[in-house]
Amino acid sequence: MVRTRLTPELHGMTLPESSARPMDVAIVGAGIVGLATAIALRRHGHHVRIFEASQINTEIGAGVGLQRNAVRILERFGYCRENLKPVDYDGIVVFDAKTGVSVTHPWLVPRNDETPDLFCLRSDLHDELKRLATGEGEGPPAQVLLDTKVVACDPETGTITLRSGEICQADVVIGADGVHSTVRISILGRETKAPGSGWSCFRCLFDASGAEEIPELAWLSGGINGARNVAWREDGPFRMFFIYKCRSGAIVNFVGFYTDPKQSEPGEYRLSLIVFTTESCILAGWTPVTTRGEILETFQSFHPKFLRIFDLPIASPLMKWQLRVTPILPTWIRGRAALLGDAAHGTLPLLGQGLAMGLEDAATLGCLFPLGTTKENVPIRLGAYQTLRKERGEYVNTESVAQATQEKRGTYIRFTEAFQGGFHFPFIIPPFHETMGVLISGLKQSWPPKSKFSVDDIPDLSGQVMIVTGGGSGIGKETVKALLQHNAKVYVAARSPENAKAAIEDLKFQTGKQAEFLHLDLADLHAVKRAANEFMEKETRLHVLFNNGGVMACPVEQVTSQNYDLQFGTNVLGHFYFTTLLLPTLIATATPGNPARVVNTSSLASEIAGANIDYNTLKDGPARKKKSTNFLYAQSKFGNVVFSNELFRRYGDKGVISVALNPGNLRSNLQRHLRGLQAIIVNSILFPTPLGALTQLWAGTTDVGKTFGGKYLIPWAREGESPSTDPAAEKALWTWCEEQVANI
Repeated sequence: MVRTRLTPELHGMTLPESSARPMDVAIVGAGIVGLATAIALRRHGHHVRIFEASQINTEIGAGVGLQRNAVRILERFGYCRENLKPVDYDGIVVFDAKTGVSVTHPWLVPRNDETPDLFCLRSDLHDELKRLATGEGEGPPAQVLLDTKVVACDPETGTITLRSGEICQADVVIGADGVHSTVRISILGRETKAPGSGWSCFRCLFDASGAEEIPELAWLSGGINGARNVAWREDGPFRMFFIYKCRSGAIVNFVGFYTDPKQSEPGEYRLSLIVFTTESCILAGWTPVTTRGEILETFQSFHPKFLRIFDLPIASPLMKWQLRVTPILPTWIRGRAALLGDAAHGTLPLLGQGLAMGLEDAATLGCLFPLGTTKENVPIRLGAYQTLRKERGEYVNTESVAQATQEKRGTYIRFTEAFQGGFHFPFIIPPFHETMGVLISGLKQSWPPKSKFSVDDIPDLSGQVMIVTGGGSGIGKETVKALLQHNAKVYVAARSPENAKAAIEDLKFQTGKQAEFLHLDLADLHAVKRAANEFMEKETRLHVLFNNGGVMACPVEQVTSQNYDLQFGTNVLGHFYFTTLLLPTLIATATPGNPARVVNTSSLASEIAGANIDYNTLKDGPARKKKSTNFLYAQSKFGNVVFSNELFRRYGDKGVISVALNPGNLRSNLQRHLRGLQAIIVNSILFPTPLGALTQLWAGTTDVGKTFGGKYLIPWAREGESPSTDPAAEKALWTWCEEQVANI
């Protein structure tokens, strides 16, 4: 029997392994991203050659932080964590450079021991990737050709020209040759300069072995494993240390940032921080270009205890780097050639995602070029690569650069004290108190298994009346579509008549069935009451109420018509009032063995919000304004679960069951308020919207769904552990909600 490996099909290509021809791949540049690409492609059986200009293929000894999206890719590549000699990256301790006062900010999501963030040396990471690319493993080992500089590339024919004059043919050419990319010149037809950012930095490595003997350096080791951010908060030029240990704690990586408006000057050798190629190291000769005295003068206003770090033995040259960035490119591809990593989107290190973006580029190419890809399909698949990666890479590029400008700093990932407390992302300077909690929690979510339930399993719903709040878009619209296809009478309850009616027309075109419109503004309790009355004037039965609508991550200053926090007021209180007004109809509809159902859409955020509701934050006031939009969103999603459980406790014996659920990471209008890197990465891990409807359709339409009262469901169509387990707290929220709507 011939074994066939099925792969994602593009233009109908899937071939048995025994007959599939491997591609010849030419990768220009044997840095971290070039090696990662070689790993991704050799695993499919392709023949990979890496052309490296330097005579010795090593990386400089600078440290690097790997967040979980990067670590997951390394895990898929089969890396050995011990070979990186890492230090866990559990959070950051932020110091005031003048006073020495510190605040510890651990990651806001419980640590995943299988995929922790880490710090390591670039050289150790490079060695491990070289092992995976060229050593034993799945597929033929990649060849690294040293002292083989590529001077030209013909993207249309897939040929590269070497410094020796030799011309090499390949099916696909990958430009992983950094910010000074030769392949980029060939793809664009011109040279692209990397302008200065206005920032420079000093960097070096210290031997940490003597740190414990210097009492003033206790700040370096005390507390959590992670980075030390020492920032100048007073007036004057921006200055900051970013320091962390690596090489199993034996080495301290030091970076000292400062404002530097100068561009490169005649006779002065300035490198971009993002240029970590061996060739650049050779050109520079690795002779120190700065001194302790110059660094100490730049940071002389810092508290003396922070300057004692320069009493440690120096383990590398003292280097001075000007931060430069690759401008946004019109294209990353042409013919049979593509750019990735710094060649495509080199940026500043201010969001900690530059290297991770390169690894994601490499992994994406690995997914798009399985064994059996034909030479003719290469340009099409490179087009798919650009579609998947360019927008994401450019967002990280643009928003990293924005952090270098004082007036823009913090405008892209500004989320105050997310969830419980707060977190300063390394390069977002107080007093902004920024966080990346939601971003990191998104990266941490597992991928659900394939659903055993599909819309084809929905029974005939003829004669049943249903309401879907937020039914005009996103998973609400997908839910309405499936219900119409199975003959239910469905009311699309939405705030915008124009948008809802447009959705209804579109659904009619798709299904041939007509949904009804119900004008419902969940942010106005009077409007909620009008909507419930309007429905009850038209219908005497209600079989299923899908409490699906909501808002997410909206600006903190936004409130409801009755001055409640917009997210809690809409997501919880509005739905509470709407549901309780419709309870008589729900109870009247229920029959023995056929309960009426209330399906409450929550979120994974409910599971990280904590087990309490801060009632001081539910109406506008000082306590609420101290919280972030992400805390308020997570609290509202937890409130959905609390309400759902209490509803079933009170009315389950009257024939009304209530269930809460996390629909999954989905593309919908809920993300419209997200900005910056949070938007980039959160959106990158989202699943197609139709998948999000599966779990609530499973709960609201199937026979097994009749048994889900008081339960909490997770994607896709599975039972999970409820984040709310305190009946007293559930009763307290119900009582609070009753008090708020008593006089409406």
